[in-house]
Amino acid sequence: MFIPKDQRHMYKSMCNVCTRCEWCHDTMLRRNAFKLIDGPGNFFFCDVNCSTKWVKYRHDHRCANVIKLDPKLRKIYLDGKSMDEFISNLKEDENTADSNRVTGVCYVRNREVSLP
Repeated sequence: MFIPKDQRHMYKSMCNVCTRCEWCHDTMLRRNAFKLIDGPGNFFFCDVNCSTKWVKYRHDHRCANVIKLDPKLRKIYLDGKSMDEFISNLKEDENTADSNRVTGVCYVRNREVSLP
């Protein structure tokens, strides 16, 4: 079977020139990926749309644990849905729930600090 030289590395298990999109987990070459540098970490995405969704939802307590899952575990957890469908289901659930319930970003409890 003939495999073109550009795609040979994608069949190796430990490839150092491949990466996965942090949002949708599509496999791609690092040189073709959109790179987001956030602090000391480098994150790779398919395009700008995936990166903006990831930045928007990565600190949301309802989505953060799903985003951190490995590709195989995420696929099992989402049961064939995409991340966008998962987010839209969360929004529908939020609209039907009580408006008094706290949703969104996890907040740190404020403490009294004495200033000099």
